[in-house]
Amino acid sequence: MTRIGKKRVLLFITSLVIFCLLSPANGKTENRHPLTKKFLKNTEYRILLGDGVVKLQEGQFKSGSSPEDYLDVRLIKVALGDLNGDGLKDAGVILTISGGGSGTFYELTAMISQGNSFSQAESILLRDRVMIHSFNIESQGIVLDMVVHRESDPSCCPTQRVLRRYRLENSKFKAYERREGRFPIDLRRSFSE
Repeated sequence: MTRIGKKRVLLFITSLVIFCLLSPANGKTENRHPLTKKFLKNTEYRILLGDGVVKLQEGQFKSGSSPEDYLDVRLIKVALGDLNGDGLKDAGVILTISGGGSGTFYELTAMISQGNSFSQAESILLRDRVMIHSFNIESQGIVLDMVVHRESDPSCCPTQRVLRRYRLENSKFKAYERREGRFPIDLRRSFSE
């Protein structure tokens, strides 16, 4: 090999090494998975009620035609942010689930980013026919401001305002704080307090 040929080979190898060091394969670039609202509206979820897995299409899943097998699942709220401190974008999701009766049950779950894939956290039931005022991810936790039923409320009309804060521990939601009544809500309050 000539001297010029050796220089070209050496230059090519040096360029290849620099390219490899700067490429996404080293794991030090931002996450490139499809965590978008569109993705979340068109993915599978394990649900508590109905005890199974549903695949949403444009935020909905419907099956069955009789009261015994009818199931309607809808994605109604999404909050994006880091829930576990790894620097990757995760998602909090609220689904509604109806079996064809008068109840509409609200379920909270999360999709946790694991590089280019996700795992679903264990869901929790928020109650029947709640009214969601706000739903955010703050300080690696979920902050949920909603109205739920008091014991004396009719089924149609919840009146108890609650603020709930949740963290994920081992893919399970842990209630961190619960406040009830009329209150000014500071959603930016740190979970570390």
